[in-house]
Amino acid sequence: MPGPRPSSTRGSLGSQSFCRHENSSPGRSFVQHLRLVTLFHGGHRCTCAAIIQVYNNCAADFLRTSPKCRPYSGARHEPDRFTDNHDLPERLLFPVAAMNRRSFHRAPEGERRQELIEATLDCISEFGLKGATVRQIAVRAGVTAGLVRHYFDSKDQMVAEAYRAVIASLTEKAKNVEGDPTTRLKDFIAINLTEPVADSRSVSLWAAFISQVRVDPVLAEIHRDGYLAFRNALQDLLSDFLAAKGRPAGPEECRRYAIAINGLVDGLWVEGCLAGDLFRDGELVSIAMASVEALLGLPMEE
Repeated sequence: MPGPRPSSTRGSLGSQSFCRHENSSPGRSFVQHLRLVTLFHGGHRCTCAAIIQVYNNCAADFLRTSPKCRPYSGARHEPDRFTDNHDLPERLLFPVAAMNRRSFHRAPEGERRQELIEATLDCISEFGLKGATVRQIAVRAGVTAGLVRHYFDSKDQMVAEAYRAVIASLTEKAKNVEGDPTTRLKDFIAINLTEPVADSRSVSLWAAFISQVRVDPVLAEIHRDGYLAFRNALQDLLSDFLAAKGRPAGPEECRRYAIAINGLVDGLWVEGCLAGDLFRDGELVSIAMASVEALLGLPMEE
């Protein structure tokens, strides 16, 4: 039989250490502790605030007494598949991050998946591949880790999809240039040397992914496909440009030009991302245009 109804929330719920109930033990899980509290106070009509306080007291005692749980001490490396060796709710492991969680909203499957990919990229940019944990990604996206598992089988799959999204965004920008052949070639070069393609976030992501390309076959394949798509797009632009200038070139010649110009753009891109404040506005684009003119032996301007 439950005891008499407590006279106040503070006296009955706020000050007691319910996880020290005689039926509890350090080896019990957090959920078992909480169930004991529920049974112990099953006859009381508690307010929401009181229930929350019980929960917090229970969690605090569990942190002190359970040998299974250790205080969270920063980002940790996670295995390839989703694992969770902690028996505590997410907000106890990430108290600050959980407070800053984005508000949950319902979204279509495709939109939600894209949001998770963007959250993955944000976390990788900030913490690196190893430091970006599944829970941090879930918090950034404003969802639970369980929902992440609905869309991705493992962290490796999330990373691969994130890298694929980065590569695709660069290729799509190149493919979407419009106008005459000269304008399209000039815009292609300018796009890749200005924001948002050339910024600190882009180089952080590039550095994180490129370090794994040689040791991860999946990332290596994504990188190879992305490079070829980018280079082929540039090769087509060069073919059209040379033909418009009255000097048509075959596929092999255009391929060699594309390899050279791609290397030139890559080098200037890294410089601009790492030390953009050292260059005047538009300086890197101007250098790239002059270099392409010298390489092709043709003016970029009409």
